[in-house]
Amino acid sequence: MARPQVEIDEQKPAIGDAAATAQSVWELSRAASLGASRSMRDAKTKTAAYTMDPVLDRVILADATGGAFTVTLPDAGEADHTEYTVVATVVSGGNVTVATVAGNINGAATVVLGTQYHGVTVASDGSNYFRTDNL
Repeated sequence: MARPQVEIDEQKPAIGDAAATAQSVWELSRAASLGASRSMRDAKTKTAAYTMDPVLDRVILADATGGAFTVTLPDAGEADHTEYTVVATVVSGGNVTVATVAGNINGAATVVLGTQYHGVTVASDGSNYFRTDNL
């Protein structure tokens, strides 16, 4: 997969111009993240059942105000060595269940998030997912 071409403005900020320096640092870090691996993505909020995209999704903020639902991780075979995070931001309407299309999570079919702000971060080995967060 070809990496996107990123143009960087090479104008240096004037010494003592904190705003220009901050802008330059931000532009360089953004350019680096755009040209880097698939690991840098924006978090998405979901309020109903959702299956994560193996390329576009990395962090799901699950709001279960309207009721319990499941966030399904991509097939572990398609997500080799990729990390995904699901955080239950609201559980007042029910639990958020994290499941997989194929494979297990630390040997189990699902992980249930029943406490607000609890989450799970997993990485695939190409066959299954393993938790990389603090259990």
